[in-house]
Amino acid sequence: MTSINRYLVRGAVAIALSVAVPFAAQAGTAKDKDKDKEQIATQQTEIQSVRDQIQMLVDRLNKLEAANAQLQQSNAQLVQQNAELKAQGEKVEKLEKAVASSEKARDDQSDSIAKVAAKVASVAAGSGVELYGILDAGVATIQHSLTGGTTFSSTFQPFDPVSQGIAVGKGGQTQMYNGGLNDSRWGIRANKDIGNGLRVTFALESGFNLPTGQLNNQAINMAGTTGVKTTSGTTTTTTSHTASINLNSALDGQLFGRQAWVGIGKDGIGTLQLGRNTNPIGDVLGGYDPALKADLFSPFGISGTIGGGGGVSELTRLDNSAKYVAKFGDVNVTAAYAIGGAAGIPSADQGYVVNVGYENKLFGAQFVYSSFRNAIKDGTNTWSVTSPYYLKDTLYDVNAMLVALKAKPTDNLTLKGGFEHYALTKPSLTLTSSSVTDGMIFGIPATFTSYTDGNQPVDIYFVGGDYKFSPKVLVALGFYDFAYGSYKTASNIAVPSGGIKDVSLIFDYTLGKNTDWYVGYMYSQFGGQKGASAISTSTGAASPNFSTNSILGSGLRFKF
Repeated sequence: MTSINRYLVRGAVAIALSVAVPFAAQAGTAKDKDKDKEQIATQQTEIQSVRDQIQMLVDRLNKLEAANAQLQQSNAQLVQQNAELKAQGEKVEKLEKAVASSEKARDDQSDSIAKVAAKVASVAAGSGVELYGILDAGVATIQHSLTGGTTFSSTFQPFDPVSQGIAVGKGGQTQMYNGGLNDSRWGIRANKDIGNGLRVTFALESGFNLPTGQLNNQAINMAGTTGVKTTSGTTTTTTSHTASINLNSALDGQLFGRQAWVGIGKDGIGTLQLGRNTNPIGDVLGGYDPALKADLFSPFGISGTIGGGGGVSELTRLDNSAKYVAKFGDVNVTAAYAIGGAAGIPSADQGYVVNVGYENKLFGAQFVYSSFRNAIKDGTNTWSVTSPYYLKDTLYDVNAMLVALKAKPTDNLTLKGGFEHYALTKPSLTLTSSSVTDGMIFGIPATFTSYTDGNQPVDIYFVGGDYKFSPKVLVALGFYDFAYGSYKTASNIAVPSGGIKDVSLIFDYTLGKNTDWYVGYMYSQFGGQKGASAISTSTGAASPNFSTNSILGSGLRFKF
């Protein structure tokens, strides 16, 4: 209420009183004065009461006016606060818009990065090309050694018997080696989706000697280059002896000697690979050898003859072959066929391998059978001045069979074992030439003759396993027993039976991602034709070997 309203109310009350009082007084003159006085007093009392009530109303009006003023002041403050809040709200809105814009920009950038990453991943997944490899080297000491070769994965090994007549084998040697657990290698592989559920795959893999950088080339090691020729005045003296160490002669200087193939496959059907394929026997032993198929500490890793070739080392890799690989749940099927044609001999190295197996997380069983005719087996040459450098190869027919088992009774323990049998027999093709001009194999002059002696059966038993003491520590132990049957040569020399017993022990410690340090030990014991009572198969004369051999080494392996 305003001040003007207040004055108007007060004026109205005063006028009413000024009129009412004289009127009341005049009315009282006609009556009894006492009664009039009493009435006037009563009226005055009533008037006073009205005045008091009016005053109360006025006071209330004043209070209401004061309250209204406060409300107006508060309202003004609220209006001001509202304006300030509105200004702040506008600022907040601007900030929110800025944040939203920033988040959108960030999301757009993230989307762009994700799209680029997805595109890169899509390209990588689409091409499926991968560069991979293993670098493995160390130092080892061996009790007896053949002549080492610098072009292969290992320069010495304890599996093959060492003749007591070889001077270098009489004492121990300590050397740097390549490939204690795995042959050093590099490769390129791919798995590309080409649509309609089909995938194209390929693998190109090369093995090399890490300490020297040379390609694996056992053919050169075996070509008789280790003979000795000395000249004193006008006299020339030659020393002839068996060439260097017997290693996996399937690797003979090829750029992609370990494998080279291209294939096409489909899920649920399998993959067909064409080219130079690995033998399924070696594939199976890679997962079932108790000593991890270590290249320097397991018989199966050292020797291609028993470790994948089914009696002939050269057959660990199959040139000119087709290989079918499939898996149906826990069942695996592999079949390989080699067309043959090595060294210009159409039927050489012709044959097939079949593997059927079952494997789950707790148990595995594999069966492999192979049959080849006219398989070329490289032989060491006797060095001479007139023919210092060539291979002396022999053709065999060979059949092999492998049964391998493994079980995993606990998460850390894996038990492995099996039996392998092969027999070398006369080949389907008869060759009688002995001239060094017969042909070339692996770029080296070679003679080719057919095997003419009796059947050579070999039985192999193996058992062992590995145990993980921790995520970083693994120990593998393997026992091997090789029984070589007796036979007669074409000249009727009786070659006695022989045997080799091996123990392999490997300690492997994981240093970090893809890197491990290991210690390996292998002990070999030779008996019969393989030991001290061995005879020459050409003359029948005694040609004793050392009865034991052993090797201890330690190395570093890195995978990429």
